Amino acid sequence: MKFAILFAVIPYVAAATFVVGLIGRFLLLGKRWPAQPVWSRASQRRKPGHRALAGAVIILVTLAHLAVLLAPGAVLAWNAVAWRLYALEGAAFAVGLLALVLGARALRRCFGNRAPSAAAEITDVVFLALLLTGIVSGLGLAAFYRWGSSWAAVTLTPYVASLTHARPQTEFLSEMPFLVQLHVFTAFAALALFPFSSVALAAMMATRRALTPPGEQPQSGSRWRILGDRRRRA
Repeated sequence: MKFAILFAVIPYVAAATFVVGLIGRFLLLGKRWPAQPVWSRASQRRKPGHRALAGAVIILVTLAHLAVLLAPGAVLAWNAVAWRLYALEGAAFAVGLLALVLGARALRRCFGNRAPSAAAEITDVVFLALLLTGIVSGLGLAAFYRWGSSWAAVTLTPYVASLTHARPQTEFLSEMPFLVQLHVFTAFAALALFPFSSVALAAMMATRRALTPPGEQPQSGSRWRILGDRRRRA
């Protein structure tokens, strides 16, 4: 019963927190947008190739999950041929390993960099820890429960589809291994925490810069650098 309540309620709580959190953070920022938050200096010092690799991994992981959720029939048709199934599973596992390495490095940098506040630092650490837990559980699924792209298309996809119809069918998850349940739970938890992380602020800043004409760029607030400098002196 508790399991059914958990996976029937947490998706909607996570989605509502995601939307309200992003809107609230956008409104709270107002016109005081930081040009270069303290936490972003280390990432900007990285080589462009490293940033491009991280972006490519994020896109590949996102597209892989969307393919299983939005086009399960196409995934099953692709996996009907043995060599294509092996290629897809092998490529997914390799991308997952790369995501694990990049995520671990990001978490290490998070501990080494000073955030504007202790709350922001804790939020980033918890958010990255959730992502790493999701990655590790996903790799565990690929290692111990093979052909995940096929069975996920006929188990997890119907569960997600039932959520969109406001009739969550948790029985699709109740019989799944613990790693599957952990993978799903961490995904929703990370979604709920995303609006409050530095990653969300970076995405919002990039979007705002892309949509604002050069002559009308928002004024940068100095409070982020001041807070970071105070924490370093302390």
